[in-house]
Amino acid sequence: MDPSRRLAVLAGHIGDTREATIAHGSSRPDIAALQHLLDHDNHELRDRMKVFLAQNDIYIPRYDMDLRDSRELALQRLTIFCRKGFVSVEDFKQDPCRIFAAHELAALVDPSMATKMTVQFNLFGGTVLKLGTARHHDGLLRGIDNMDDIGCFALTELGFGNNAVEMQTTATWEPSSRQFIIHSPTALSQKYWITNSAVHAQWCVVFAQLLLHGNSQGIHGFLVRIRDQNMRPCKGVTIHDMGHKMGCNGVDNGKLSFDNYAVPRDALLDAFSQLEADGSFSSSIPKPRDRFLKVADQLLSGRICIASMMQSVSRLSLTIALRYAASRLAVGPTGHSDTPILDYQLQQRALLPLLARTVALQIGLNYVKDRYAAASGFNGAPVDPKIGLEVVVLCCAIKPLCAWNAEDCATTSRERCGGQGYLSVNRFGELIGFAHAGMTAEGDNRVLMQKVAKELLGMLLWPATQARLAAAETATAALAAGNLAAVHSTPGGDAAAAGKLAQMQLGPTGRAVAAGGVAGSVDRTTGSSVGVSVGVLGGVSESLSDAAQAGTLNLEVLRQLLQLREARLLRRLSQVMRGAAAAGSFFDAWMKQQSDMVQATANAYAEREVLEACVRQLQSPSLPPGVKELLVPLVTLYTAAAVERDLAWYLSQELLPPKVGRLVPGYVRHLVDVIGPNALQLVNAFGIPEHLVAAPIAANWEQYNTYDNQGELVDKTAPFRAPAGL
Repeated sequence: MDPSRRLAVLAGHIGDTREATIAHGSSRPDIAALQHLLDHDNHELRDRMKVFLAQNDIYIPRYDMDLRDSRELALQRLTIFCRKGFVSVEDFKQDPCRIFAAHELAALVDPSMATKMTVQFNLFGGTVLKLGTARHHDGLLRGIDNMDDIGCFALTELGFGNNAVEMQTTATWEPSSRQFIIHSPTALSQKYWITNSAVHAQWCVVFAQLLLHGNSQGIHGFLVRIRDQNMRPCKGVTIHDMGHKMGCNGVDNGKLSFDNYAVPRDALLDAFSQLEADGSFSSSIPKPRDRFLKVADQLLSGRICIASMMQSVSRLSLTIALRYAASRLAVGPTGHSDTPILDYQLQQRALLPLLARTVALQIGLNYVKDRYAAASGFNGAPVDPKIGLEVVVLCCAIKPLCAWNAEDCATTSRERCGGQGYLSVNRFGELIGFAHAGMTAEGDNRVLMQKVAKELLGMLLWPATQARLAAAETATAALAAGNLAAVHSTPGGDAAAAGKLAQMQLGPTGRAVAAGGVAGSVDRTTGSSVGVSVGVLGGVSESLSDAAQAGTLNLEVLRQLLQLREARLLRRLSQVMRGAAAAGSFFDAWMKQQSDMVQATANAYAEREVLEACVRQLQSPSLPPGVKELLVPLVTLYTAAAVERDLAWYLSQELLPPKVGRLVPGYVRHLVDVIGPNALQLVNAFGIPEHLVAAPIAANWEQYNTYDNQGELVDKTAPFRAPAGL
C-alpha cells in the first residue's frame, strides 16, 4: 500500500491540523536537532526502518483478536521486519546500538513483536554468539537473523527466578554415550516464562548445572533442539502453553521440562568451558559461580534492550496524551468549551514532569549504551574489571528507572485522557501491560536495585568514588544555611562548570539565558503567572509568583542536592552494614531491616548518573545553542521534580532549611509553566511518525467517530491472514 494511503487508512481522521509525514520531525531546526541528539545513533537506519513500517499493512495495530491470531501476527510482523536485513545478531560485535535502535522502533509498533525480538536477537542469538564457537555459529546465525531458526532462552525456573544460580535442571555427562542428559527433577525445575517456546521456537539455550563424574562444574548453557522439523516437541521435551496474560498476548510464553533428554557433546556452548570426547573438562573461568555470571551475560545487554523499549512506551504515551490535550476543548473563562485542556495546570503538572524525566532518561540511556558498547567483550578485547563493574551497575540501574517511568507515563497519560484513554485503540492498555512486563523482565526492578546498592558498597573503596562523595559534601554548609548563591562556588569539583550551570536561567519563552539580575528579582516580561505561598528567602516576599522565585534555585543547586543525597545515603548504608556484618547479621539487616535504605541509595545513584549525563550534554561545545535552550528547562525540571519527591528527606536530614524547602514546589510549577508552550514541539523531538503513533486521539478524533469504527483502525470483520510465502 502506498504510504500516504496507509496513513489515511490508519487514521481515517488525519485532518488539516497535522502533516502526515513518514520521517516525522519538525520544521523547527532546534527541535530537529534535539531529535538527532535523543536518537543518538544510526539515524539513517532509523529513518529506513520508519519508512518500511509505513509500507506494509501488517503493521497497522489490531486489537480484538483471538490469542492464536495475536501470536501469529506478532511472529509475522517480526519475520517480515527481520528479512529486510535491518539488523543482525552479529551487530553485537560491531555496533550493538543498531540492535538497541531496532528495539526502540519495534516497541512503537507492537509490544509483542518487540518482546519476541529481544529474545530472538539478544537473549537467544546473543548468547549463541558470545558463548558459542564456530560449530554453533556456522549453522545457526543466519537463521537467527532471518527467523528461519527461532530460539528461546531457558534460564528462569518456577522455583528459582532471581536466585537462578541455585537452579535444579541438570546436564549430566554420560561417558558411555558421550552425550549430556538434560533433566528436570522436580516441578520447581520447570523452565518458566520462556518467550517463543509455547508455539514458535525450534531451538533453546538451556541453562543447567553441569555434572561431571558426580561433581558440579557450575551452570552452563546448552544449545538444544526442542522441536523437530515438523514443529512437534522432541522426545524427552515437554512444552506447556502459559496462555493469556495481562499484556503482550502476541508472545507465546511457555513452560519447558526435560525427561532425561540426551543431547550431543557439541550442544555445550564452549567459548569459555570445553569438554573433550574423553570427558576431560577445562574452563578459562576458574570458579563455578563465576561461570554463571558469564553464561548469563546477555541479561546485561538485555537490560539495555528493555530500557530502550520502555523509553518508547514513555515517548509514545506522552505524544498521544499531549496531542489529545492540545485538541480537546473544555470549559474556559467564559464558561464555554473553548479552552484546550493542555492549558490547565492540572494537565501540565501531571504530564510535563514526565516529559522532562523521559528526555533526561533518554540521555542517560544513551550514555549507558556507549559505555556498554565499549566494554561488551564481543570483540574479544580485554575489559578492565573496574570498567566492567561500572557498566554492570549502570545497566542494572537504568533499566528500572526507564521501566518505572514507562508505567508512570502510560498510566498517567491514560488517566489524563479520560474515557478516551480507556479505549484499546488509543493504545494505553497495551502500553501499561508492556511497562509491567518491562519492570520484571531481565531482572525484577527492585532486585536489580539491590544489586546496584551492593556493588556500590564495594565501589565505595575506590579513590574515584571517595573523591566524588567528598566533593558532594562541600556544598553542605551553604545548602543547610539556605545560602544558595554560594553553592556553585564551593571548593571541589569543576567550579567553572558549576558556575555556568548556576547561570543558566529561564527566560520568558522557556529558553535558557544568562542570569542577569539579583537572585529573587521578578522578571516582569513573563506575563501572567500563578501566585503561590513560597516562604521567605533573602527578603523575598511570600506573595511573589512562582516565576519570581526562579532566580533562587537553579540547576547547579539542584545538582548539588542530588549529589549530596547519594553521598549521604551510600555512606550511611555502608556504616549500617559494616555494623551488621560485625554482629553477624548482615543478611537480616540487608533483607529484613534496611530495604528502604538499600532502594533509596541505588535510586539516588541512578538518578545522579542520569543527571550527570545530561550535564555533560549541556556543557558539550558541540551542542547547538537552540538545543541547549530547550534542554536546560527540561533537565532542570527533571532534577527539581526529583528533589521535590524526596523533599521530606532533605528537610529531615537538615540539608535544606524549611524556607528553601518551601520554594521547591513553586519552582517545579514555574518550570512546568515555562515548558508548557513548547510541549507539542518537544514531543515532535521524539521522532515518532504518524503511522507509528497510530492512536485516533492523537489526530482528528472527531472524524474517527463519524462512522462505526468498532474500536479498530482496520475492518474488524476482515480475518487475519499471514502473508503468503512466509
